[in-house]
Amino acid sequence: MPHRRSRSRHHPHQLHKTPLDVEPGGPSKHRGETLDEADTDLVIKLEAQEARLVFDSFDHAAAWRLGTLMVERALLQEAPVIIDIRRPGLILFRSALTGATAENEAWLERKAHTVFRFETSTELLRARFATQGIDLWTAPWFDTQQYTAAGGSFPVRVHGVGVVAAVTVSGIDNDHDFLVAALEAYIDRPPPPHGC
Repeated sequence: MPHRRSRSRHHPHQLHKTPLDVEPGGPSKHRGETLDEADTDLVIKLEAQEARLVFDSFDHAAAWRLGTLMVERALLQEAPVIIDIRRPGLILFRSALTGATAENEAWLERKAHTVFRFETSTELLRARFATQGIDLWTAPWFDTQQYTAAGGSFPVRVHGVGVVAAVTVSGIDNDHDFLVAALEAYIDRPPPPHGC
């Protein structure tokens, strides 16, 4: 059944990261530093994005349409990205554009794993951890070789179901903003004809 509805950052990276596991070019804070009031407002903004960007349904065809829309937008921006949409254990869509590297893919895997574990975007997770003063490098429950708090992966959440997939981008600095803009554009599209 076709999907639909509701409204409701990166260059080459290194696996051993800066404080809060932030990718080069992304927002950075010193280890253990908490965010100020403006950044606390950012948490509220990111939570509102996730509350708004919820689907009525999401299947393989929807993953293809969302993925191709993202590729089109990335090509217009000449962005050297890898785009990935997956369910646990199954890749539904994957495209690597000119300039993307194996390092980007390594980051992509960690981001997607993080979304499935915490059921929130990696950007929101980063902001929440920072407001709580959590140091990911000393937290025994956060494996920085498998997970990351670097932005670039967003949960695909379906009304009445929950998180069913993760959509992830790696290769540009503003990856979270790229994801949100693509999701908003996709959800705002008219539904495809039946059977398409």
